[in-house]
Order: sequence, then structure tokens, then C-alpha cells
Amino acid sequence: MLLFTTACRHSKVIQLADTDVQGACNPKNIRTIDDSAFSIIHATKTAPHPELSKYYSATSLQVAGLIGATDLLNSYFNLLQRYQQDSSVDTRLGILEYRQQIVYRISVASLEVGSVSSELDCELERAHQVADYLLAKKGNREKNLTVGAIVVTAAGAVLTGILKDNSEFAADRIGIVSGLVGAGLGVLALTGDKKVEFKHPENALADIWHQPAVSKMFPLPIWQFLCMPHGDTAKQKTLRSRLIADWQKLGQLPPNSQMEELQEAANLYFGKGGIYNADQLNNRANMLDQLTAAINLLTQDLRLLLRETEAMGELLRTRKQ
Repeated sequence: MLLFTTACRHSKVIQLADTDVQGACNPKNIRTIDDSAFSIIHATKTAPHPELSKYYSATSLQVAGLIGATDLLNSYFNLLQRYQQDSSVDTRLGILEYRQQIVYRISVASLEVGSVSSELDCELERAHQVADYLLAKKGNREKNLTVGAIVVTAAGAVLTGILKDNSEFAADRIGIVSGLVGAGLGVLALTGDKKVEFKHPENALADIWHQPAVSKMFPLPIWQFLCMPHGDTAKQKTLRSRLIADWQKLGQLPPNSQMEELQEAANLYFGKGGIYNADQLNNRANMLDQLTAAINLLTQDLRLLLRETEAMGELLRTRKQ
């Protein structure tokens, strides 16, 4: 009865105030920069000038399409070509204008990456913080129960020794009871996981799992970057599918063969919140960390696009007629 009552008491979910659980990073709108300019240019599906492949890698041309800069690259290249025969002020100003527009596109996309990464970093730190809180509560409980088990066992041993000469029966009863209580407290110290209600109404992981046609959590260029094949062939996986495969491979999500467990985990991690223990909160934080790392790969590609744009401009401007 003692063990049952204690176990029930410690299986209760810890209640925290919304401000404590939600923290300061519950995003009102993670898409901090208007996508309208990107969307208009994306609708044209402009193909890059065939000659651009001499100056740009396939990755850079792909990224230029994501941020709506393909038209700008084509116009920039055409003006640089004209500059070989016409180095007038108008041509120079046109080159400078298109270069600035390309750099602006790259800068805006970089800001988008930084904004989304910051939101995700805040979310994962929030999960880690609450997980640490649960582990601390669990550690204090384990410490108290362990001390209690030691005290009860020691007291029982002393009383057994004192009463053994006067009443062997009573001494045996005390020894048995103290041993059971001590063992029970020791078992309870290893059980009774602490849990908390953890809310995430704006859940970036949900879009990765469900793959909506239009993401409400990610700006258009970042969402397309996550959902497009990466590599030299169409058989290459998307970053989104790689993330899910890694989550299952690393044990953060159950495999597809365990459909019931997988659905239960998906409802927790990809819903609007639920009852978490510390391990699940740390697991969620690790998934957010992996997502952030994948998004930050776009920064490298944007940097490459900028370098190749500068290199092409320098090469064509200095080429002798």
C-alpha cells in the first residue's frame, strides 16, 4: 500500500505557468520578411542563360532560382557581355544596378535563414531548459528516497540488534518490515518519471513531417530548399526526407514497422503540445537542432553564389576586347 500510494503521488504531471513553459520565443510569425517579391519571380520559372554554367556551379544556379535571382543573373551577364564593346556610363550603371539587386536578394535570403535559425534555437533551448528542470526534480526525489531507504534500513538493523535478546520474534518482524520499506524506497528512487505539459502551437517540426504544399512556418526559399532534391541526380533525397530518415535511424522516432509507436510519437512531437518527460524534451530539442543545421546549409550556398557572382563580374570586366 505504501509503495502504491507513493508511486501514484509521484506520477502526477507537473504544472507550470504558461509563461514558464512557453518562454519568450513563442513565435507570432516566424516568417518575418514578406515573401511577395520572391513569390512573383518564382512564378515565372525563368531558366538561366546557357552561358552562366561556365561561371556558376549547379548549386549556385539552383539557389539563384530559389531566391528569385535568375532573371537578375541573366540581365547582369548580358550587360557584362555588352561591356566588352560598350563601356559607356549607362552600361556601367546598369551593371552596378543589377549587381546590387543580386546582392540584395542574397542578403534578404540570408536574413531569412538567420531569423528562422534564431527561432528554432530559442525553441530547442526552451525544451532543454524544461528538461533540465524535470531532471533536477527527479534527482532531488531520488536523493530523498535513497536517504530514506538508508535511514530505514539502518534503523531496522539497530532495532533488530537491540530486540534480538529480548524478543527474537519482534526483532525478526522489524528486520523484515525495515528491509521491505528500504527496498521499496530504493525501487521508487529508480522509478516515477517526472512529466510536464509542454506546448508548441507554432511547431516547425510539424511541417517537416507533414510536408504541406505551402509552409506556414518557413519562408518560401527555405521551404523549397528543404524540399528539393540535393545532388547531381534526381534520385538524391531532399533535406526534409533525410531529416526524417535520420530521426528514425538514430532512434528519435520509431521505425515505420512500428506504426502504433510511430503514430504516438508523431502526435506528440508534431502536434501542438502534450505531456513530455525529460528524455522526450531533449529528443525534441535534438530534432530542432538537426533541422537548424539543415537550414543553415543554405547560408553556405548563398555565400557560394555571391563569390561566383563577384568572380564572373571581375573576369568579364577585365577581359580584353
